[in-house]
Amino acid sequence: MPTGIDRVEMAYARYWLNHDPDRVTFLLRASIGAFVAVPRSLVRDLLVALDTRRLGGPGGLDADKAARSAARTALTRLSLGRGMGDVANVLKPENDIAYLLVSHLGADRPDPIAALKRKGVKFVPLVHDLIPVAFPEYATPAGVRRHTQRVEAFTGLADGMIANSRTTAADIASFLVPGSNMPDIVSAPLGIEWNMPDANLPIPAEPYCVCIGTIEPRKNHLLLLNTWRVLAERLGPDTPKLILIGRRGWENENILDMLDRCQALSGIVREYTNLPDGAVARLLQGARALLFPSFAEGYGLPLAEALLRDIAARLADGTLAPLPYRTFPAEEAEAAFRQLQASSHIGKLVITPPDPSASGAAPWEPDEAGCYVMLGGTQGFGLECAKWLAAAGARRIALISRRGAATPGMDAALRILAALGARASAHACDAADGPALGSILATLRAEGAPIRGVVQAAAVFADGAAARQDQASFARVLAPKLLAAEALEALTADDPLHLFLLFSSATTAFGNPGQANYVAANAALEGLARRRHAAGKPALTVGWGPIADAGVLTREAAAAEKLERLSGAKPMAAQKALAALPALIGAGTPVIHLARMNWAGMQAALPILAEPAFAPLGSHMTARDADGAALRAKLLAMTPEAARAEVLALAREEMARILRLPPEAVRVDQPLPGLGLDSLGGIELRMALERRLGISVQLTAVTEDLTLGILVQRVAGVLFKEDADLATAEALIEAHEPVVAK
Repeated sequence: MPTGIDRVEMAYARYWLNHDPDRVTFLLRASIGAFVAVPRSLVRDLLVALDTRRLGGPGGLDADKAARSAARTALTRLSLGRGMGDVANVLKPENDIAYLLVSHLGADRPDPIAALKRKGVKFVPLVHDLIPVAFPEYATPAGVRRHTQRVEAFTGLADGMIANSRTTAADIASFLVPGSNMPDIVSAPLGIEWNMPDANLPIPAEPYCVCIGTIEPRKNHLLLLNTWRVLAERLGPDTPKLILIGRRGWENENILDMLDRCQALSGIVREYTNLPDGAVARLLQGARALLFPSFAEGYGLPLAEALLRDIAARLADGTLAPLPYRTFPAEEAEAAFRQLQASSHIGKLVITPPDPSASGAAPWEPDEAGCYVMLGGTQGFGLECAKWLAAAGARRIALISRRGAATPGMDAALRILAALGARASAHACDAADGPALGSILATLRAEGAPIRGVVQAAAVFADGAAARQDQASFARVLAPKLLAAEALEALTADDPLHLFLLFSSATTAFGNPGQANYVAANAALEGLARRRHAAGKPALTVGWGPIADAGVLTREAAAAEKLERLSGAKPMAAQKALAALPALIGAGTPVIHLARMNWAGMQAALPILAEPAFAPLGSHMTARDADGAALRAKLLAMTPEAARAEVLALAREEMARILRLPPEAVRVDQPLPGLGLDSLGGIELRMALERRLGISVQLTAVTEDLTLGILVQRVAGVLFKEDADLATAEALIEAHEPVVAK
């Protein structure tokens, strides 16, 4: 059961899994110091298992097994050195890299960290506490020595530090040697997770108090036990219960003697270990008090969580009232920001998200009573889709692939799916073999659950120049896609399907050099989906963009790099991409592409985008640039004075729009802050001018002396390639030292 610092690591990992997949690499470090990169999918599997175990529920035992399996897989990769090449690829000189160490582990052996720094990597540790150094009496001699070495590594190697509180920041700062190279320390208090109490957990009917934490001398449990012994002698059967939540730690013989042998405490003091969060929340909910008699604490999460619950209770009973606020519907977001900009409100402004039910269609979700069949769901992005289905509520999933249960990592995958609440099975079959596939489907139907959905995620690649492609290479790629999908369609014609999902590629619309057969196969899948949709049957083909943490690109770094270089397409995190599926399915459109595309880069790499078929897309891509280019050409054809007047009119128009003033109220020589323009408005003004002119506008801050005239001088300097600094200086001189006519 993860506790303390483990949970902080999990929270950071959970955040970075869902942000910037193309910029974040997870590392595992060996005891000898070598680093290897860990696939994001493996990190996610471990987090899913640990979170399921932490939160409790029927999948707890499977989650424990899945967590151990994921950890063993990671250690196996480490022992084989897999992922070392990925680390080397990340540590290229041109990359700006920071190594974020969220736990204290390994910091007492800093040589590998120093080696990273020699390669230009910035080291940023998260400091949780200095207890073993500040209070050595509560740690083993080895623990004191290790933590001292960690502090020396932090203060000697860190380029910056994160502390979990201002107290910790002050503590670590006291170890720094004053000088010009002192690292910045940022205090980032830990967030508090709200866990729903487990209503099924029985709690004592009598009054009780709770103490949470490892049973060790620092936590001062001995004080509580002696207090409760006195209470038991005085109150007898009316003594409130004492509930201790936490594992037994080290050097606590006196405490354990009282727990195990003190008759006065028998039946009054209860111990709980490895409780899931919902059970802890339930015990806290019913407690008269949380007791916290520690001699020294790092952050004190149990206390923070208890205080949060106290605030919630006070809000519920009316003791506390929320701040005054005004709500705006999503479509009036601009009005809300205008009011915020004008500071004409009291309390808070709240923008409510659009109501999903307003569209008339409820978001798609799996049928818990149904069975979902996945082709190609035993590895890669297909397996990630299976996990998404399980997390969304699917309770029976059948994974079909050529190797089935013999697929490497299949046991671990099934445990992860079980931890997510799904009973999953793996079946070996060539999906293009109709009779074999039909036999598996018949077996699944015999179990009793109707087949409610099918997903075709299988793919085979046989890349090569189009001139060298032959019938065999096309057949090899078409079979697991088109033939398998057609077989699946025929064999499920009488099943009550509400999902028929096919995986395509975003490159299908415009092709991809070297993959003519793959593009053709995907185009065929899209045709199949359109045919089903026209017949009133469920069907959706999704053309996915590159996926960062699952599938072929995670195994072929060179291919991923080439794809991004040619197209500029940014990879998406698998689960973030899959999270869009309910909306895509509910859209009622047979073919949808989902990708993060750099269209300018695509145009440069694929001339086909200039063809008439792509004219609507092309005009959308270039309309802004074309408008900006046309306006720039018009301005450059004018005299400088006339062009400045035109730019001034344009800037005044944008200022008036932002401040909701008549254009004539925006004076050229009046400082912009005096007109009501703040930093947010300055950003909006800069973006508006850049959008309309197609040039970079120098407006990094709204200073007290900035006027519209000065801004126009800057824009003109860029437009006419003048010295922008000189133009600004001349404008300032003109504003503050006007020439007196003689």
